[in-house]
Amino acid sequence: MTSRHREVEHTYDVEAAAELPPLVDLPDVASVGGPLRYRLEAHYFDTEDLALGRRGITLRRRTGGNDDGWHLKLPVRGARQEIHAPLGRTVTAPPIALRRIVQGVVREVPLGYVATVTTERTIASLRDGDDALLAELCDDSVVATRAGDAGDEEHVWREWEVELHAAAPRLSKALRRLVRGAGAVPASGPSKLGRLMHLDADASLASRPGIGPGASEHDLLSWHLVGLVADLQRLDPMARADLPDAVHQLRLVVRRFRSALRSFSACFDGAATEQLRDELRWIGDVLGRPRDLEVLQEQLSELLMDQPRQLVRGRMGTWMGARLRAQHRAAHQDVLVAMASDRYFALVDALEACATDPPWSERPDRKASTTLPKVLHREWRRVEKAVKEADAADQRDRAELLHRVRKKAKRVRYAAEALKPVLGAEARDTAATAKKVQRSLGAHHDAHVAIDHVLGLADAAYDDGRDTFTLGLLAARLEAALATHDAAFRRTWKRARAHH
Repeated sequence: MTSRHREVEHTYDVEAAAELPPLVDLPDVASVGGPLRYRLEAHYFDTEDLALGRRGITLRRRTGGNDDGWHLKLPVRGARQEIHAPLGRTVTAPPIALRRIVQGVVREVPLGYVATVTTERTIASLRDGDDALLAELCDDSVVATRAGDAGDEEHVWREWEVELHAAAPRLSKALRRLVRGAGAVPASGPSKLGRLMHLDADASLASRPGIGPGASEHDLLSWHLVGLVADLQRLDPMARADLPDAVHQLRLVVRRFRSALRSFSACFDGAATEQLRDELRWIGDVLGRPRDLEVLQEQLSELLMDQPRQLVRGRMGTWMGARLRAQHRAAHQDVLVAMASDRYFALVDALEACATDPPWSERPDRKASTTLPKVLHREWRRVEKAVKEADAADQRDRAELLHRVRKKAKRVRYAAEALKPVLGAEARDTAATAKKVQRSLGAHHDAHVAIDHVLGLADAAYDDGRDTFTLGLLAARLEAALATHDAAFRRTWKRARAHH
């Protein structure tokens, strides 16, 4: 069994003789607890070439504190997500639950011991008037050794670690100002292991140079695809861990890659990218199922709460929520199975190869800002044509045709976003317009899909001998919402055509 929490902290290097500054006069701080003292011993695990560390990921087995166990830390924007597993019986092999999360990074390469870090930690806790924990300031004296160092060479340093809990921004800012005023400087490594192993603090950020408006087609598209692969690599372990919104974000990366190969198809060798597009469609469909269930559960929960209490019969919210959560767990398990398959790893390898050495078509490489705007115009015309087809259809077919409009609007948006470096404001405006169309139709599609799910739930409830009145009510509310969303789309489309 694992547990998890989001960790927001700032780490600073300090001299051995530095004195911890007074903390009681900081904003919002009513009391300072401690000091609490611990001796922490952590054994770090990675591949021989530090595949995890180079991605900003750390995996350790730590004893001596109030959270003994295995800790896997994944970098997320502005923070780290820590996943905790019990110590267990083994000291030489990470738990399988944690290894599965990093499988996309390490594949089948063994994870072995790479370093030991021993920390003498003193903790001061900052609390408000209600005794809620706002932040902790940890004063760490560190002794670290690398596996294989001759004579177990020790590396010694001191650092202060500010971990934020319920701290408001003004307290966070005041803490940073206070510790830097006491002589602290931002840490020289992304983590204790990163400092010991001389890992680049920016390695996990996939930092890369920008690209200018004069870029060629090949330079722009290669730059775009490399960025998408970096996003896929960053999101892969998060999706495996089922962190909030991670599966959805990974699915978006897959869609953007596939859309780039399709929208800019004239630049690529079609025979070389056809199978890649098919495989992207496959994994996108797998990733879509848990995401769709997340949206559905949130949508139906909100709709149920909006109904008068006397119309909600038979503890329907509890029953419905349990079924949807079970379906989501099953869908995420399908994601894990797919992402553990040779087929998925072959796809990732193919995407990396496509980004670093794209299969260009035989047409000459030309200036992107001269040739690629035609792509936006072509994709927009496809949206207009799809809207006309939807307007000409009867009501029975309109929902499906509007979904096609939405997908084509997404393709406009993704193409425009890819062209921002060379087209600037023109691409930003087009992307913003397409996004409004897409979002307007997103609500319509969600309601349409939800109706089918609610009717399926009604069948299951009937088979269980439950009162289906509330589910019928929800289906009726969703049918009414379809008309409202359709009218909203018509207004959005009118503005979009005028703007475009």
